[in-house]
Amino acid sequence: MHINYVTSYDLYNPASWPKYHLGLYTAGSYIVQGLQHQGLTLENIAGDKRIKLPWTRLKWLMYRRLFHKDYYSWLEPLLLNYTAYQINRKLQKATGDLVLCTENMLPLYRLKTDCPVVLWTDTTLASLINFYPHLSNLCRETEQRIYQLESRNLQRCHKIIFTSDWAAKTALEIYNLNPQQVQVIPWGANLESDRDLPTIQDAIAQRPPHPCKLLFVGVDWQRKGGGLAFKVAEQLNQQGLATELITVGCKPPMHPLPSFVKVIGYIDKSTPTGLKEFEQLLAASHFLILPTKADCSPHVLIEANSFGVPCIATAVGGIATIVQEDNGETFSPQGDSQVYCDYIMEIMRDRQRYEQLALSAFQAYQTRLNWQVVTQQATQVIQQIK
Repeated sequence: MHINYVTSYDLYNPASWPKYHLGLYTAGSYIVQGLQHQGLTLENIAGDKRIKLPWTRLKWLMYRRLFHKDYYSWLEPLLLNYTAYQINRKLQKATGDLVLCTENMLPLYRLKTDCPVVLWTDTTLASLINFYPHLSNLCRETEQRIYQLESRNLQRCHKIIFTSDWAAKTALEIYNLNPQQVQVIPWGANLESDRDLPTIQDAIAQRPPHPCKLLFVGVDWQRKGGGLAFKVAEQLNQQGLATELITVGCKPPMHPLPSFVKVIGYIDKSTPTGLKEFEQLLAASHFLILPTKADCSPHVLIEANSFGVPCIATAVGGIATIVQEDNGETFSPQGDSQVYCDYIMEIMRDRQRYEQLALSAFQAYQTRLNWQVVTQQATQVIQQIK
């Protein structure tokens, strides 16, 4: 089967990818590799050229200053039409049997094709309204365009694959989709992995009984729950468990920082040096802690599991599809730092139990959270489409 893989970016030029889309775009490249490994051929149909509209800046200022609302220019019909023009022009020459998109609705806008269309995404944009901070104060124009864009394009999809039960449930509720149209298949880790069980067992054995190393990864300290992660580490130290909080991607706003906090800053995993540093941090950590306030399906949870690192996170968005009893624990968004401390203390006091959980986390990665497994599932779904 030949697939037309539509994107709003150049799949083969990672240097052009903005930092805030690295996770999504990297996942797209792994999806291509995984589907090709399953015997499918893919042709990238990219609408990656951008134009600027002079009036969008004025509209943004007007909404901000007069109405104290947010407006997003990427939903302007003229910009959407330009992306659609690029994609449709290339589709005319393509010979694919099916169209696949792994972003959101934007590359599917006004798509001209007789082929079946499959969307594989982490969630709908509508589900993020009043959930993500940057989509919580929208002007009416932007909000209406999101609903109109998604409603039209979701209905035309032959199959919609979401990465979590939460994303599927919210989409069904918001857009009244046919349940037969929807399926749940998570994504894999955005890291190359040839690690085997002996390698992971060795990494786990090298983690000392103390200090307990909690790894926090996130660019947005507030949204990712950095304050709660800090409180957990602080309380663990106060309660007698020596603990170190390692932060990657952002700097805690506390001044001065206590000695138990180690700030790494941003790591560019696209470079060999950055990737090696990030992998070393994962391998040496006891837990990944992510008490996030709003998230879909964070890749870092799966990346941690690929090193046999259990995850501790809030049960928001699609996290509960990733983190289950076999690879960590999730807590209510209303839970305080003590519930995290109680769980960590209980696990860390029993070395055998910790090692079993860490090995189980790696097994969760091997059996349900790696690209080979999930692209095999996606291939089966795609090949069943008539």
